[in-house]
Amino acid sequence: ITPDPVWHRDGFNLHCERKVDIWKLILGSDVEIHTPTGSTLSMTVPQHTQPGSIMRLKGQGLVSKNGPPGDILVRMQAQIPDTIPDALLDAIRQHQ
Repeated sequence: ITPDPVWHRDGFNLHCERKVDIWKLILGSDVEIHTPTGSTLSMTVPQHTQPGSIMRLKGQGLVSKNGPPGDILVRMQAQIPDTIPDALLDAIRQHQ
């Protein structure tokens, strides 16, 4: 099996990292995950998800002949925007 820059295999489970806008981690959101087969899955990221958290898409990994399919495990990586409005920065400073 050829190594892939995005996916790491562990048995029938597939692991990847997904950059997610910091605001989606804070507020919660649905994000799309593009699978190795070319399909797209929707995953709900709950409010207050910490960067580095691992989310599981049960049964969406590799298919097994003798058992249940593996899972897709997605590590959430925070993506901070290049620009943040001054008003928002001031509000954040007030709550530190």
